[in-house]
Amino acid sequence: MARSKEKRIGYLNGKTFDGTDAVISVSKIGRDYRIGCGSKDHLCHPSVRDLEGVRREALLVFGVRDAIYQSI
Repeated sequence: MARSKEKRIGYLNGKTFDGTDAVISVSKIGRDYRIGCGSKDHLCHPSVRDLEGVRREALLVFGVRDAIYQSI
């Protein structure tokens, strides 16, 4: 089975719990999402199917709150 190509679709701009600014890249691979912050990246849980779910995952994984999505 062929794998889908990863495509960067945008960025989440928000703040971490300590108040510093954070930028998280958002990529889509088939039906799945991958988020990255700095040198760390994370494949989102399969239940994440929309950008609201991506925002929740960014909060859980990277501690980024009040994230605003900006598409490329």
